[in-house]
Amino acid sequence: MCNWLAISITTSAPDNVKPFPCLLFLLNLCLAAPALMAQDKDTSQYEAPFMEGELFADYFFNSSALTTEFVNTVYSGGYITADIKDRVTGKLRYSNRFGADLNYGAVFRCKPASFFGRNDIYWSAGFRDRLHLDGVFSQDLYKVALYGNKQFAGQSADLGNTRFNLLRFQQLQFGIVIQGDSAHGDYGFSFSLLKGEQNMALDVDRAILSTSADGTEIDLDLAMNMRRSDTASTGPGAFNGYGASFDLFYEIPYVTWYNYGTMRLDIFDLGLIRWNNRSMYLKHDSLYHYDGIEINDLNDLQNQTIPSGNADSVVNANFHYSREPYTTFLPAVFSISATTYYGKKFIFEKGISYRFNANCRPYYYANFSWFIRPAVMVSAIAAYGGYGNFNAGAELEARIFKNYMIHIDSYYLLGYLMPKKFCGQGITIGLSGKF
Repeated sequence: MCNWLAISITTSAPDNVKPFPCLLFLLNLCLAAPALMAQDKDTSQYEAPFMEGELFADYFFNSSALTTEFVNTVYSGGYITADIKDRVTGKLRYSNRFGADLNYGAVFRCKPASFFGRNDIYWSAGFRDRLHLDGVFSQDLYKVALYGNKQFAGQSADLGNTRFNLLRFQQLQFGIVIQGDSAHGDYGFSFSLLKGEQNMALDVDRAILSTSADGTEIDLDLAMNMRRSDTASTGPGAFNGYGASFDLFYEIPYVTWYNYGTMRLDIFDLGLIRWNNRSMYLKHDSLYHYDGIEINDLNDLQNQTIPSGNADSVVNANFHYSREPYTTFLPAVFSISATTYYGKKFIFEKGISYRFNANCRPYYYANFSWFIRPAVMVSAIAAYGGYGNFNAGAELEARIFKNYMIHIDSYYLLGYLMPKKFCGQGITIGLSGKF
């Protein structure tokens, strides 16, 4: 991804989350994260003072099993046909994951002629509204939810090992970048103040659903816990928590086969949010048994004896509910990448990243960029991991009207081109201008 706009892109989103029908769940990839401090591939930005503003929006949704076709059908409220369900079933494993992000906001960057007596520093400030969601679910949970429990007659379905996280917050970020030299390259950091709007963390450690051979009895052995922010306070104005986070990066220049390059280390979203004392905590560890109701003749229902009350019985109950504060750690990202510049026209970037506290796997990517004109760059992207499997995408960046730059990319073109086969969708759009 072109670093000229790297400070505009997300994390996580793709998360929460229906602002537009096309923005299914939300935003840009497991690797992408806000920096407010990226180096332009054209380092001439450091040669003179400048001011720059940018508007951006991005989203993504990706999964190891849920196809783009399935997710779009669910989101739009369409009818889920047997073929749609079966295509997802063919991708299921014992444990399946999904994740999403949605981000939008604005950032301002400034390189003054002198900053505390130094001319190699620029600062930035930005605001963004962010939503992230992720989760894992078992193969049996999908089958019971979509097909029912009849297929498990005389057997047990493992619905456990299921987790779901939803996090929405607003971020006010301040950053500083220090221009490097031939020895160490650029480095910088940013600090963010966070306002927590909404959070839910569900962890179903054990959920065994047993169905008798004739379908007359069902047993559920359930152990779960859930934390959730105050449900009485919702919307962008909700102030249910507060926190802080840090971003750091460091670049190491290198030369390989007479080509200049940089190795870059990044840490994004290293922080937490403390939710207030109106937050909810639920812990549940119980065994349920259901016998059902026997009706001999529907035509003579009025003469049948219908048991009063609930036919369910709790064999063993352990239930705790309270309102108490708690702390959520952000889904922090650690990444390392290497970018090599081949003359003035070609750039090859490859990297790996990992997202903590987010049910995510390591993410690998490669990006080949070509300046087809001095002011126009196109890129081809291949990636594997994160919340999904293999995917590919493209990027376009162009300078327009001399002082403006437009950026658009998608890392999930395969999901759009072949929605029945591939998972994932997302797009990033940014518009910036120097003045």
